[in-house]
Amino acid sequence: MNPKISVIIPVYKVESYLRQCLDSVVNQTYHNLQILLVDDGSPDNSGAICDEYASRDDRIVVIHKNNGGVSSARNAGINAATGEWIYFVDADDQIEPETLEICIQKAIKANVDLVLFELDQFDKKKHFTPLLPKAPKSDHDILYDDLNDLNSFARFISWGSMCICLEKASSVKGRLSFNETISVAEDTEFKLKLYQCIDSFLYTPLVLYHYRVTPNSASTNRDVLSLFYSRAAAHTAIREAIIAGEYPADVLKLEDRRAFEAFVRVLTVNLFGSASLGYAQKREIIFTVINTDVFKSVSSELDQHFLDIRANIFFRLKRCPIFAVYFIHALKEMLDGIRTIRSRLKGRSANAKTKDTKSK
Repeated sequence: MNPKISVIIPVYKVESYLRQCLDSVVNQTYHNLQILLVDDGSPDNSGAICDEYASRDDRIVVIHKNNGGVSSARNAGINAATGEWIYFVDADDQIEPETLEICIQKAIKANVDLVLFELDQFDKKKHFTPLLPKAPKSDHDILYDDLNDLNSFARFISWGSMCICLEKASSVKGRLSFNETISVAEDTEFKLKLYQCIDSFLYTPLVLYHYRVTPNSASTNRDVLSLFYSRAAAHTAIREAIIAGEYPADVLKLEDRRAFEAFVRVLTVNLFGSASLGYAQKREIIFTVINTDVFKSVSSELDQHFLDIRANIFFRLKRCPIFAVYFIHALKEMLDGIRTIRSRLKGRSANAKTKDTKSK
């Protein structure tokens, strides 16, 4: 069997990274591909790069459209997909040369609707860093065919990204679309709906996707309050998807926890990403956020023992929110400084060992 895979890549302002992404896709060891490049009204040279690659590879189809956001671009790709399987890639990331071959072989052998795998992250210096698993990591493939089991759901939703799963087109086309009214966490909302449309999936611990860390990501490049309200809107949409899917109450609690952690990240990381904000402005933003109904709602019945460290500290100090935010930020700066010093010391040690070896 040699089923066609439709690879959907939304493209917007990624001219610096697009070629690396496209090279990783067109050079896949699995060749029966339809590669859909959706130019979402990109103002840079990304659209021209897409056309250039399409002129050299007849598997590539370029869709030029007005800017509508990543969800709109992905929906355009879904509508144009002709493959039996669908796979999403973000245009500033990369995949392993055998990603699609491995996934399609596992999908056919296990007779599943979806294959889920792991990812890592890398920076401009090509330093690859494993991401901490959000579900217990296995050293072997696991078949999940009882989707009513909470462990199955926890595995499936552990990473919200749609870029770490290959799914049957019949599970998506004509049945699902990305929510174009939200601009963050849209993958999580989509995966909640997708889970209702599959009967089984296979998890493999193989790292087949590389997520690029850039200083210009949406979370660092956006007005802080806009980012918060976007995440709040996503939280509302995700809760609605959970309720519509009749998921267990524990899933709602999980989403409340994830939302609280995201809100705290906005206050303790993104708030300090803008040098133009003074103390009074930061103070105003902090009180604006914590006095919203959605923040109060998600923080009212949380079990702090399951929160990440940042959110846990904030929860314990929430009676003094200004102090909590500045304390967490100071702690992060201190830990980052320690990591930098340790990295430099390791580098000097390695250089010293190299010199000693050469002298001998």
